[in-house]
Amino acid sequence: MRLPSVLKWALGISGWILFAITLAGRWAANHVEETQISRPREVPRQKVGSFVDALPQEKKTKTALRKQRNTAIEAPAQNSLQSVFQKADAFIKTQEWDKALELLLEALNSHPESEQLQARIGNLYFQKDPQAAIPYFENSLMSNPNQPEVLPKLVAAYQHPDQRKRGQEFLQEFADRHPNSVTPVLAYVDFLAAGGKPRAAADYAEEKAQQLSQPADAMQARGLAGNLYLGAGQPEKAIQNFEVVARHEERIKREKQARGESTYMEDKRLAELRMGQAYAFARLGNFEQARKMADQLPPTERNLVLADLNRLSQQRN
Repeated sequence: MRLPSVLKWALGISGWILFAITLAGRWAANHVEETQISRPREVPRQKVGSFVDALPQEKKTKTALRKQRNTAIEAPAQNSLQSVFQKADAFIKTQEWDKALELLLEALNSHPESEQLQARIGNLYFQKDPQAAIPYFENSLMSNPNQPEVLPKLVAAYQHPDQRKRGQEFLQEFADRHPNSVTPVLAYVDFLAAGGKPRAAADYAEEKAQQLSQPADAMQARGLAGNLYLGAGQPEKAIQNFEVVARHEERIKREKQARGESTYMEDKRLAELRMGQAYAFARLGNFEQARKMADQLPPTERNLVLADLNRLSQQRN
């Protein structure tokens, strides 16, 4: 039975997966373009150290940007990474990518421990050749795992067939090294799901949810597991995970109501969970329970889901 479009609208796989797939598409589009950045030689993983976005975009005239670049380059040199970053940014603003990359790679010889430098180099390579960015992103994350800006790009780069094995090994090891952090777990789950293994991704998310120490992190992993199980044709497992998260959200909602606080986000998440349960029960043929779940939704969503359930019930009969 085909999954209804309403469910896709309400429950799509997490933003991590969408972002990874989008970035992978950008790689495919850019791969055919002529590149002026040569691929680097492979660098070993090493201990390196906070992420700084390497590609600022400002709407200025090219003349003004070149003047700004020259001012930065001609300023009194300071033997520091900050000076290097300023000069690289000046080149980037005028789209002189090769010069920025050359400058950063030269600085890496004397600052191999810098996670900022590794991430910036990875960003530049990622624009034209995601595979070339992989070792730099890996080195940066080995020192500082809390870099949500880097992980989706690394997951996207690993989607190339030649990098799948490397990606699975690194991301699994990365998640195992940081068992109390949900970010590495979600990255590995996204990698598996984007690679066409939603059931394996769901199993991993469910397993790690039981190990995460923070309840909010555990619920995030369980919610993702529920979505993946539903898409993988395991509605019973989806219902179980959705129900665990729903009980958590209901408890948080009651506590907020007692304090007189807004429960907008809890109401929104509960609606998504009940909608997921409704379609999961429908896939099991239990339309009575599916309608009970739909009755708990806001009016607009309830009417849409009930209409879908009636259509699915008629098709089944």
